[in-house]
Amino acid sequence: MHFFNDITHFDGKFFSSLVMLFKKPGFLAKEYMKGRRASYLNPIRMYVFTSAIFFFLFFAFFKPGIHPGKERKKEAKEVARNADTMDAEDSIGLAKSKELTKNIPIIIDSANKISISGDGQEFTDREEYDRYQKSLPKEKRDGILKRLYVHRMIALHKKYDRPEGGGGNELIDDLLEKFFHSLPYMLFVSLPLYALFLKLLYARNKQFYFADHGIFLIYLYIFTFIFLLVFFTLSRISGFAHFSWLSYILILMFLGGVYYAYRSMRNFYDQGRRKTIVKFLIFNILTSVSLLFLFTIFFAFSVYVI
Repeated sequence: MHFFNDITHFDGKFFSSLVMLFKKPGFLAKEYMKGRRASYLNPIRMYVFTSAIFFFLFFAFFKPGIHPGKERKKEAKEVARNADTMDAEDSIGLAKSKELTKNIPIIIDSANKISISGDGQEFTDREEYDRYQKSLPKEKRDGILKRLYVHRMIALHKKYDRPEGGGGNELIDDLLEKFFHSLPYMLFVSLPLYALFLKLLYARNKQFYFADHGIFLIYLYIFTFIFLLVFFTLSRISGFAHFSWLSYILILMFLGGVYYAYRSMRNFYDQGRRKTIVKFLIFNILTSVSLLFLFTIFFAFSVYVI
């Protein structure tokens, strides 16, 4: 309800908050912490609104994928079926799917059997694999993680195996679709985690509570949503129009975004340049490592739910 109210009944707070967000990095979070909140839009409402707009436009225009649409996928399959071969696009998709799974200890042969490398055994379905596992001594059976993994690989093979080709493309498309739709949840999980990092970095600053770090990050996320929309738009224009000079603008924008985050941190926590730079670098290392971990977790989850 608040979302639709924000769309249809802007009272000026959103725009005044937006101006201050870009004009004075870290200012809004500091004002909120000091209790001066009446003149600005509530950060949580602002976050919900900007994130909804961002992901709507992202999924509509900027989301990467192999195919530009379902119709092209259908046409590619029809051509492959009539020609009894895969077209170039399907070949690329299959090559990519093989590249993604080149380290997976599972081989699919021409008879549609799943071969577990190392065991030399072949299985056509999950039940056959389970029967084989039960026939082995307990000490030689696969662990629970490998069993779940093999079950999932068999299910994916059954779901995406296409005699006419194109299954590799479809698998990657569905996987990316599920993964990108999990990004809002990943950001939600990352917020308290990053707030914890800031809490540890500024443990000596007793005036900052855990919630204060969270509010600071919410405003930083809001800036990032708007920044990325502009960045993706210019990048798309550069790709379509082949304006090489836009590449330099994108580089400057990226550097400006990094500086904005640093400046927000320095203004909000009121520390000197040297201390802020050190903590900014440590914070970015921690967030990068944790983001990679979150990406891995959510990507693995996407594999199990497609």
